[in-house]
Amino acid sequence: WTTISWSTEIMPASVNTSLNENQSMTLSVYPNPASNEAFVTIENAGLTMVTVYDIQGRMVSNMSVEAEAGEQVRINTETMGNGVYFVRVSNDSTVRTAKLVVK
Repeated sequence: WTTISWSTEIMPASVNTSLNENQSMTLSVYPNPASNEAFVTIENAGLTMVTVYDIQGRMVSNMSVEAEAGEQVRINTETMGNGVYFVRVSNDSTVRTAKLVVK
């Protein structure tokens, strides 16, 4: 009988993962907690993917945006149930994750 165990690591909102340390992305999600909508502010311009995952890691929303520096991207939270979600924003060089609470 063999027992196998594993763990899943979730990146906290304060972690900045950058493939190129000279290029970092600031991620801001508000309001938090949200009820009908939330906004993500992206500091770097370029093609950006915004993906929302539920607490079980299932993708809830995914959108590709051509963001300008400082642009706000709207996330519709009306159809999401109450709970904790993770917003993952990525471009060619950087990945950032932030926690979003929906009430």
